[in-house]
Amino acid sequence: MKRSPLFAIMIVAILGLTAWGWSNSKSNSSTTSSTKKTTTISPIVEQAVGTLRLEGTSQAVDKELAAQLLPYWQLLDELNASESTAPQEVTAVVENI
Repeated sequence: MKRSPLFAIMIVAILGLTAWGWSNSKSNSSTTSSTKKTTTISPIVEQAVGTLRLEGTSQAVDKELAAQLLPYWQLLDELNASESTAPQEVTAVVENI
């Protein structure tokens, strides 16, 4: 099966966002007992994984849709890099994706 450039972009995005989500989940983790901790997955990582799961289905991201989504992923990356980003900004971009 031929891999699209979107697949490579999504893998890189997932790796970067996973690292970002992992560091943020440390502060969002909740303790359910003295020995068991749970962490949350950021909505950004969920979005990326969901997009990848569409691969091979009738709803898979094609070249045209990838071209439309790329600016949103780039904006999301910029927002995540900024210390002054409001959570509402991230949520708005994730909803657009």
